[in-house]
Amino acid sequence: MPASISKRKLLVVSDTLLYQRGNKLYGFAPVVRELQELAADFDEIVWLGCEEKEQLYADTAITNRKIKCVLMPAVNHKQFNYFFAALAYPIFLLNIFKHSLTATHVHTRGPAHPALLSILDSFVDNKRQYWHKYAGDWNRPDAPATYRLQRSLLKKLAKKENVHITVNSAGERSGNIMPFENPTVYEHELGAFAGKDFSGDLTILFVGNLTDAKGINELLAAFNSNKLNGRIAQLIIAGGGPLMQNIAFQASEKIKVMGYLNRSQLQYYYKHCHLLVLPSKSEGFPKVVAEAAAHGCIPVVSNISNISQYVHSDVNGFLMNNISVDGIIDSVNAITTMGADTLSSISRQAREMAKLFTYERFIDRIRKEVFIK
Repeated sequence: MPASISKRKLLVVSDTLLYQRGNKLYGFAPVVRELQELAADFDEIVWLGCEEKEQLYADTAITNRKIKCVLMPAVNHKQFNYFFAALAYPIFLLNIFKHSLTATHVHTRGPAHPALLSILDSFVDNKRQYWHKYAGDWNRPDAPATYRLQRSLLKKLAKKENVHITVNSAGERSGNIMPFENPTVYEHELGAFAGKDFSGDLTILFVGNLTDAKGINELLAAFNSNKLNGRIAQLIIAGGGPLMQNIAFQASEKIKVMGYLNRSQLQYYYKHCHLLVLPSKSEGFPKVVAEAAAHGCIPVVSNISNISQYVHSDVNGFLMNNISVDGIIDSVNAITTMGADTLSSISRQAREMAKLFTYERFIDRIRKEVFIK
C-alpha cells in the first residue's frame, strides 16, 4: 500500500461510456451494478470513464456516493484512429497518473485504450494491487490488433505478485490469470423462479444489439421462412442499434420488436419466453444468457468463444454449430420435437448454470482471489 494512504481507494480505468442527464450520471447497467457492489469494500472509488453525449442503451444511474466519476474522451477500442487517439491519450495518461497517486487498488476493464496505459503502468508499479479484467474472447486468434496487444501484455504480467488477471475463458489458468464469470443476476432473482410450462406453444426471445454480428437478420429470416415447427408461436426482439429501423418494419402479430428494455422489463420476458436464441457471429459470454437462464429461459446459442464451457447441448441449453438461416431452422425444429418433461429438465439445469453468475459469488471471489482483504 502506498505510503501516507490510510484508506482503501479503488481506481477504475475503463472506456465504459458515461452519460450525464440533469445532475445525474448514467452508465451501462451491468458495470454500474458491479462497481456499486465493490463499493462496500472501499472507502472511495474513482471511475475513469468515457463521455457519451446521447442517452445510453441499458443505462442506470450511479447512485452510490462512494463512486466519483471522471469523464474522458471516447476512442473506439476496435479501430485505432490516430487523430482522435493523439487528442485523447494525453488526457488518459494525465488522469491515470493523477488518480493513481492516491489509489491503493487499480482495476482496469479492457480491451480498451485507457486500460492499455494502466496495464503498462502495472509493469513498473509494485505498490498498488492491480486487477486487469479482459472481457474479450481470450482465445480468439483473429481479434483486432489492439486486443491482441493487450492480451500479450497481460500474459507477460501473469507472474507479477501484485497483479491479478481475470478472463472469460474457463480453461485458462496460468500464474495470476484466472477464469472469472461476469456477474449478472442476484441470488434472490434465482429464488423467484417457479418453473416453466413447455407443454404448449413456444416463444423465442432475442436480446442484444441489433447488428449483423448478432445474427438478428438470420434469425428473422428463419422465423419468416414458414419452415419452423408450428409450436413456435412468437418471436420477441429486445434491443436497439443500427438495424432497428429495418427490423421494426418487419414487426407483426408474431414478431414483437420491443426496442431497449430496462432490467425489470427484460425479466418479464425472461419469465414468459421459452427459448433465448442468439445466433451471434462473434461474442464473449453474453450476460443475457445467464440472465435468461436464471428464469428458466433455455439458451440456444452459437458455439463460439467460451460459451460451450457453460452451455452444454441437451443438458442446460443448446449450441448451434451452424448459424445460417437453415442452421437456425434445424436447431429450433429439433428442440420443438422434445417433450415437455425433457425441456423442463433442461430449463432447470440452465437455472443451475446461472448460479455461477451471481453478484454474491462475484464479490466473494474478488475478496478471496483478487483484492484479498
